[in-house]
Amino acid sequence: MKKIILIVLILFIVLVSVAFLYFKKFSSEDEAKEYLNSNQNAPQNINSENKINNLATSSEKNLQNQLVKKTYSFEEVQTHNSKQSCWSAIRGKVYDLTSWISNHPGGEKAILSICGKDGTEAFVNEHGGKDKPEKALSQFEIGELQN
Repeated sequence: MKKIILIVLILFIVLVSVAFLYFKKFSSEDEAKEYLNSNQNAPQNINSENKINNLATSSEKNLQNQLVKKTYSFEEVQTHNSKQSCWSAIRGKVYDLTSWISNHPGGEKAILSICGKDGTEAFVNEHGGKDKPEKALSQFEIGELQN
């Protein structure tokens, strides 16, 4: 009888954990959708569902990168200055923005202008103090800028 109770308890804990992770995932996607839809400068013909899918994929990749924080020289950041590989240093952290270029609500040009550069001034001038852009940016962090 004790074994059955223990098995039922373990199954319940697993079920609750899976449900929590499932709903947490959708909460993050809903936040991303809300951010993408709330920017009034966004071009009207962009497919939001594709943006969300790309964000989820890039978020998983960047989460893996964040687990092993690396340090990059500014010279290395400067070599990633194209649409095919776009890194930017913002407030001392390095971000791989490649997958965000085509998803940025303000258009590709805004991101392309900071590829391979210190984008702190551009980011702060446009988004300084706003939570949603800060959350979106944090998904692309790959390391810190070498002092």
